[in-house]
Amino acid sequence: INNVFKECRGMLTLRHGHRNMVYGNIFLGNGVEGTGGVRVINENQKVFNNFFSGLRGRGVSSALVLV
Repeated sequence: INNVFKECRGMLTLRHGHRNMVYGNIFLGNGVEGTGGVRVINENQKVFNNFFSGLRGRGVSSALVLV
């Protein structure tokens, strides 16, 4: 909750576990290559009210990835 990810290469990944929530965060890529947002794996995950801007990730490193 309420984190700022600034120019971070990579992303926040919900890989193990269920019923996690990611909300109220700011992801600022500022055009830096490889910056991503949130990747969701598994069931019953909630991602809402986040702000994504200037991210340059591709494929599985995009702003929002559902696996």
